Amino acid sequence: MDDNPTQPQAPAEVQPQSAIGNPQSAILTPLSETRLAANRANALRSTGPKTPEGKARSALNALTHGLRARLDRATLVPATERDEFALFLEDFRRHLDPQSPLEDLLVERIALLGWKLRRHAQAEARLFDAPYDEALAKHEQQLEHNRRYRVRDQPPPAPAPRAAGDLLAQFVRTAAENNVDVIGTLLRYDTTTQRAFTQALHQYRLLHATPADPPAQPANTDLHHHFHYHHHAPANEHPAATEIHPSPPHLLI
Repeated sequence: MDDNPTQPQAPAEVQPQSAIGNPQSAILTPLSETRLAANRANALRSTGPKTPEGKARSALNALTHGLRARLDRATLVPATERDEFALFLEDFRRHLDPQSPLEDLLVERIALLGWKLRRHAQAEARLFDAPYDEALAKHEQQLEHNRRYRVRDQPPPAPAPRAAGDLLAQFVRTAAENNVDVIGTLLRYDTTTQRAFTQALHQYRLLHATPADPPAQPANTDLHHHFHYHHHAPANEHPAATEIHPSPPHLLI
């Protein structure tokens, strides 16, 4: 048994050999005190992100897909729509009045699907506005060109917006020629979202509906009025000799 205790050794530094040699072999040499001090100093200076945005991004470093992560309602829509969507969602909550976490989840889904329906309509409107915006931009460029180079020709007239029906017919012709149906794609998105919206609203109404109250009984109720007798005993007949057949009570389902 060795009497000399094992002395702690400094961490080893891996120095790979040249690329010509074996890439799996390496030379292990202890780190110098200067290198260790420099590593500790660098670690003290590295404090990580300081702003809330940087901390939020760094918190997602280990996130692979986020399907099981805690969902932040602020991430349901793009950043440019979050404030308006928050008001939109609050209006739905105030109108539908959810009373449980499941009802609140359905209200959130209804609001999100309704928001997507509005977005589809907005995308369609922008699609119809795009030709006019492009023509107006070209007109402005032509006017700027004439001013810069002092062109004496009469400037072209400003373009006028075209009717949505004419643009739709043009889009259909372009889709048939280029096999790119933009309007059809928007319509499929809108139809799918509308179906999901209607289904979510139906589920919420079924869940939120209050059960029907049972019919109220009269204040003075006796057995004679509560049951329907098929045979009434005469006045001179003893009650015990009369056979009573009450009808079964009606069930409310």
